[in-house]
Amino acid sequence: MSNRAWMPLHIADYLADTGHLTATEHGAYLLLIMHYWQHGHLPENERVIARIAKLTPDQWDESRDILAMLFGPCWTHKRIDAELAKADEIIEKRRAAAEARHSKEKKHTSDAHALHMHSKCSDTRVPPIPDNQDTSSLRSDVCPEPQAAPVSPTVIELPATQNQIVGITEADVAEWADAFPAVDVPQKLKSIRQWLIANPQKRKTARGMRRFVVSWLTREQDKGGGGKTGPPVRQESDFARHQRECTEALERKVYGDRRHDQFASNSPAYDLEPGDWRPH
Repeated sequence: MSNRAWMPLHIADYLADTGHLTATEHGAYLLLIMHYWQHGHLPENERVIARIAKLTPDQWDESRDILAMLFGPCWTHKRIDAELAKADEIIEKRRAAAEARHSKEKKHTSDAHALHMHSKCSDTRVPPIPDNQDTSSLRSDVCPEPQAAPVSPTVIELPATQNQIVGITEADVAEWADAFPAVDVPQKLKSIRQWLIANPQKRKTARGMRRFVVSWLTREQDKGGGGKTGPPVRQESDFARHQRECTEALERKVYGDRRHDQFASNSPAYDLEPGDWRPH
């Protein structure tokens, strides 16, 4: 069965040709021309034609010749064949027009896409690429990745463990100066560098260097920005002070070192024997 869902019916012509038909013959004729329209022909077997017309054998015998007068030889139909040819021509023209329109739209879409890619990227505003420029990759050449922000210059280098160097940048100095307003950050960084050079065994790892600097600057900030540079001096315990004073007294007694004479009249006497080390 074809896809012809509708059939042209010229009422004036139809009534002029079928005015002599009975009601049953009108129904049979309409069923036959509808079948002809959908299939392009009627079957050769007249028993099948009678069944299409929904006629009983007696009705078919009575109306067969009347119906056959409306058809050509072998049950062909000149008017329906002409209408079928016209319909096929219209269908073919519409198909060709649709294909041409689709091809045009596809070409337009392709041209628009190429023009968009050739002009500029909407996000980076990159100007168009000249036609004579050799591009290895449309994505990378037309829309290059934004360049990284410039790196802040290094103002001082601090020696770390394993012969590593930690660079302190201007951005670091500016951030620390804002965080520790009472501290002369550039001068303290110079002091830290010299302390690390003089004490290689106490250097910090590269990963922990900034934490060490922040700790140093925090102590300076707590002291108001002044004070002695370098790591804080440990508080001398009573036992350590006793050992030091005993050593000095022993040196004065054995070597007569006059460097310690200033303690002769003011320092208490100590028992150097093991036991109670408190002054007498």
